[in-house]
Amino acid sequence: MIQPDESLEDEIVRRAQRQAERDARRAHLRIVDDHLVQIGDAIDPWEHDQRRYRIGIDNIDASMKPRRAADFTVVGALPGGGKTSVLEQSAVANARDGHRVVIYSLEMTVPDLQNKMIGREMGVSFHDFERHRSRQSEEYQRAVARLRALPLKLFRPPEGQSVTIEQIFQIAERSRADMLAIDYAALIGGWEPGNKAREILNFCASKTKQTGIHLLLLAQLDQRVMLRKNARPMLADFEDSKAFAKAATGVILIHRPFNGNPKHDTVAEFIIAKNRRLAPTFKAHVFWDGPTTSFFTMSEEEESLALCCRKKPAKPRPTPRSPDEMTRADEDALLNEFPFA
Repeated sequence: MIQPDESLEDEIVRRAQRQAERDARRAHLRIVDDHLVQIGDAIDPWEHDQRRYRIGIDNIDASMKPRRAADFTVVGALPGGGKTSVLEQSAVANARDGHRVVIYSLEMTVPDLQNKMIGREMGVSFHDFERHRSRQSEEYQRAVARLRALPLKLFRPPEGQSVTIEQIFQIAERSRADMLAIDYAALIGGWEPGNKAREILNFCASKTKQTGIHLLLLAQLDQRVMLRKNARPMLADFEDSKAFAKAATGVILIHRPFNGNPKHDTVAEFIIAKNRRLAPTFKAHVFWDGPTTSFFTMSEEEESLALCCRKKPAKPRPTPRSPDEMTRADEDALLNEFPFA
């Protein structure tokens, strides 16, 4: 109704304002309804997907539980720490399980990558592999045939060109991949510590949930970890540790305390720094075979022995003395060294 002191135009404006307020309230209520999820109604789109993925090392897989579709796992280590070996072993193991696997290598050339995989399949060192390849031995041909039969594809960007994470996922989707393995994060086009890295990692997390592709991403740790007294890596040793911790569903750190010393470099420690499928973090030990650049599972007894040897290194045996020369301290030292003698 028009008030005595207002015109028709004022009444039209007043009614329009009231209608706008009512529309705004209705829109707000719709937003609330869109965000509200009743308990029990939430559905994980990949919850009933039966595909399961492995790292490819039995005791790690048994402890970590199989990875699911749409999971995003990061493997971190220092340069030369065995990241690519884990990627290759995991890719072959999952391809043998029937999953379509795409490896996108931004560091190694495809010939070098496939030669490592063939040598590991044969179980021979690089020196012996070159001999078998040059002779085209029967073992070499059988290993090549076994790998060719797997649903496994290797990709690398053209020489001198960079590739973005969007392009890598496009290749994986066109290949109908179940699993994508990337070597390694810092070489992805546009990667820079800070906002760019966070954007790429967040894109990986959202894209895996959207497509159901299981992602295995390699990442290099900051070499300043070697300056610490305890050089065991931690989640904070990534340059963008908060971004990695937020985006990934699992983070595995590889620690080889005797890396560079072939005589003692036989045991590696896998540190599960994050595991969304199993809340507690843990450590596990595996064998490292340098000649074939492979990790092998370690039994509980072997792991206990490895831990014992690392935590309690053998002490030099006390110099024998005659009873007359032996002091009480010498006796205590012998008793401590040989408590059951």
